[in-house]
Amino acid sequence: MKVHFIRFVALFLIVLLNSPLIAQEFKDREVINRGIAYLYQRSQYEQAICSFNEALEINPNSVDAYYHRGFAHRMMGQYDQAISDYSKAVELNPKRADAYFYRAVAYKDKGEYDSAIADYTRASELSPGYQWNYISRGGVYYDKGEYDQAISDFTKALGMKPLANYTYYARGLAYWRKGQYDQAISDLTAALGNPNIIAETHYYCGLVHLDKGEYELALSDLNRSLELNPWNTTAHFYKAYTHERTGHIKEAIEAYRTFVQNLPSTMKALIEHAIRVEERWFYTLQYRAYILNLPSMIALVDYATTRIIELEK
Repeated sequence: MKVHFIRFVALFLIVLLNSPLIAQEFKDREVINRGIAYLYQRSQYEQAICSFNEALEINPNSVDAYYHRGFAHRMMGQYDQAISDYSKAVELNPKRADAYFYRAVAYKDKGEYDSAIADYTRASELSPGYQWNYISRGGVYYDKGEYDQAISDFTKALGMKPLANYTYYARGLAYWRKGQYDQAISDLTAALGNPNIIAETHYYCGLVHLDKGEYELALSDLNRSLELNPWNTTAHFYKAYTHERTGHIKEAIEAYRTFVQNLPSTMKALIEHAIRVEERWFYTLQYRAYILNLPSMIALVDYATTRIIELEK
């Protein structure tokens, strides 16, 4: 009986593997897996796209190939191509929540905030237990200046707890923008338990204390932020501004000078780190943030330079 069963299984597998459709699916999956290795393990985006193109030649309706190719395009900053691929993925599988989520990310990167919000909303309907749906949508509301909606989303995400430290950080920034400083300090303090964002959290705690007129607390947080992250040159600027407000003119001049002198080297360091494969995602985002904020950074340099001249008189 056992021998007959084994023969049956062997015959079934032979028939199955010789089916053109099954063979196509096996070949399709093999090529997709190769592309996934290029994409997520090696960050070789162009090679990954080539693999996904090959997979789509084998199976033009491969949802996974469109999805992963969209991810590769987004990582290369090719947002229109990414959106097109994610759109094809959700057309083929309207319940693919992660495709809606990452299409929302691409829309956000393009600055198309309303489209991003719509996709995050659809993703949250399909996958209501995924915390990043609410954190990410809250982030878009924050970027739009709609802080009440942002706080609402962050509060909902906090009920899911695994990413509580990061979510407290995000909600704290929204409270700060609304001028609700005590709530901001409370949330940012709660976020200090996350070692990945501790430097940024001290920095923003410093800015909130500065806005509250709590200068000693502001200096304490700004100094701690600089100990943890010397690249945050704007912390030197606000440190100088705080010293000036408290009448510590010598310290203010020194901090303003440090800010002006360190800005070019900070940009160079970010560029160098951005091209390192293992850290590309984080530092590319940081570099892009500096580029987008370059006009305001130039204004801060002009202000700092003017203040140095005035204070040295």
